[in-house]
Amino acid sequence: MFFQSTLIAALATLPLAARAAVWNVTVGGSAGLVYTPPFVNAAVNDTVHFTFNANNHTVTQSSFDMPCSPLLGGVNTGFNFPVDPTTTSDFPTFDIIVKDSEPVWIYCAQTGHCPMGMVFAINPPTTGNTFEASILVAALALLPFAARAAVWDVTVGGTAGLVYTPPYVNAAVNDTVHFTFNAKNHTVTQSSFEAPCTPLLGGVNTGFGNPVDPTATSGFPTFDIIVKDTEPIWIHCEQTGHCPMGMVFAINPPPTGNTFAAFLAKALALAPPTTKKIKRSASYWYQNGTPMRRRASESAATPL
Repeated sequence: MFFQSTLIAALATLPLAARAAVWNVTVGGSAGLVYTPPFVNAAVNDTVHFTFNANNHTVTQSSFDMPCSPLLGGVNTGFNFPVDPTTTSDFPTFDIIVKDSEPVWIYCAQTGHCPMGMVFAINPPTTGNTFEASILVAALALLPFAARAAVWDVTVGGTAGLVYTPPYVNAAVNDTVHFTFNAKNHTVTQSSFEAPCTPLLGGVNTGFGNPVDPTATSGFPTFDIIVKDTEPIWIHCEQTGHCPMGMVFAINPPPTGNTFAAFLAKALALAPPTTKKIKRSASYWYQNGTPMRRRASESAATPL
């Protein structure tokens, strides 16, 4: 800790203008065993400002290959910032000044927290050793298999059409929702109940990185979500027009109130209106027991 404190003290003498930005990161708190946001893309001399919430977490540097093991000589707050669960203000903080553009991998050293996904990164690569595909998955892979009780297989698109199959799952904490992408190019993009076809800021989003050739019969790309709590997670396909056609999905939708059926209805309501002309061979017909007259233009009809 002496080296770390000396480093921070020295960096504090850096002119404020040179430290271009401050990136605020919440450690734990109401979001659960996570850092919020989970990573930042910071410039040299930027400050990453960690605020510790209940109960007792750490900011501990690791490596990409060993995400839940402390890096020798790396940043490590230790368990020096315990926070009472009833605290509402004056949370302890810790700063890292970014010295270069190399990735810095961080985890919480509290027992069991890292394997539950409590990891963070400064400047993770956008390809290869990315945060989403690698460090987080690697950490979660350390979770004892018995703790990850079930795997829920979900097909994205495919022969069933513009749908997720099944359309929702009721999963327990630590379960895995395993998405398999079929033709052609779909996404798993988190949204909200109120705005089903709008990406949720900071939410899960695979992007259009899993295109599948229509002739493919194997080797389909996959993506996993580890369920961290029982709160609903609303998902849609971000491909143009797919969400308003009903390509939505949910993890743990409520059985009443904001149900999956209500979520689906909200998505379908976003479809643009269409007018379909109806051709009839007779001059009138019955619709729900009511005789209807055919007009010159049959985009509209009136009861007899």
